[in-house]
Formats: sequence, C-alpha cells, structure tokens
Amino acid sequence: GFIFNPLVTKDQQLEEWSNVALEAHISIAEANLKEGLSHIAKRYLEVIRSYFEGSERYQVSNSLQAKYCLCWFRYYYLGDLEDHSDEFAVRYGAVRQAEDELENAEAHLIERLRRYDELNELPQINLHPHFHLLSRIRAHKAKLHIFFPRYMQKLSLEDALIEPIKLLEKARIYA
Repeated sequence: GFIFNPLVTKDQQLEEWSNVALEAHISIAEANLKEGLSHIAKRYLEVIRSYFEGSERYQVSNSLQAKYCLCWFRYYYLGDLEDHSDEFAVRYGAVRQAEDELENAEAHLIERLRRYDELNELPQINLHPHFHLLSRIRAHKAKLHIFFPRYMQKLSLEDALIEPIKLLEKARIYA
C-alpha cells in the first residue's frame, strides 16, 4: 500500500491514485483545516492538485472535485495574514480566491446533477450528499457576505443585508 508523506516531491509520487486514496487525502486535509493546521492541509492538497487542475489525463468525479474545492475554500478563508509565507498579504485576495473556489465547487455539483437529469436518473439527483455539499456551499457564501461584505460583489445596502439571509435559507432547504 501507499503511505503518504507530505514532504515527498511530485517527481517521487506514484503514477496514479485511486478515487479512494484521493478522497482519503481530501478528508485528511479537511480535518487538518478544521483543526486550524492550514499549512499541513495545503501540503496534502498540493500533492493531489494534478488530479484536479489542468489535467485531462485523470477523470475525477464532480463530487470529489467539489470537495477538493471546498478544502481550498477553507484554506483561503482561514488564511493567516500574520504569516509571511502565506501567498496573500491582504485579506481581499484571500476572500476573492475563497469565493472563486466556492463557485468552482458549485459548478462541479451542478454539472453532476445536470448529467443525472440527462440520463433521467431522478432518484440520483435527490441523493443526499449532493445537497449536503450544496448546503455547505451556500452557508460558506453567507459567511463571506456576513464577515467580508466589502469584498463581495457590490450590492445595495438593503440587498447586502438580505443576501446572507437568502443564502442561509437556501442552505437550510438543501440540507
């Protein structure tokens, strides 16, 4: 079996990983992010980046791609401005990148649901994990609107106050 060492260079990695190994890696990164260990989580995510970004060689499921994007969202959202090794010196760049990752995650899930609809697999569309992930995406978007309203899209004052409530209501409905 393969045991991951986050200090292994990309050239030293094995050729191809299974979806189970990728999902385990994402789960470990997510657990590290929940504990506030963003630099360790980033190393885990960097190791599997080639499976998710810019490579047509690997076919990874849309739900796995969405989970990967959610991990990157959490990494950017938790970015430490005091840490000079972090890639964002100002909060604006990190918030914008976090929002982009949420948009990517949502796009992957919508694509998966669209494919099920094309195949007329309506029971698969209602599968709980997809809506759980969509619920998390909406809740995270609401967090960005609540804590960083100046960095989000320009809305009128009234809409800026209502937007997080709308997103949280959508999250509640999806869950």
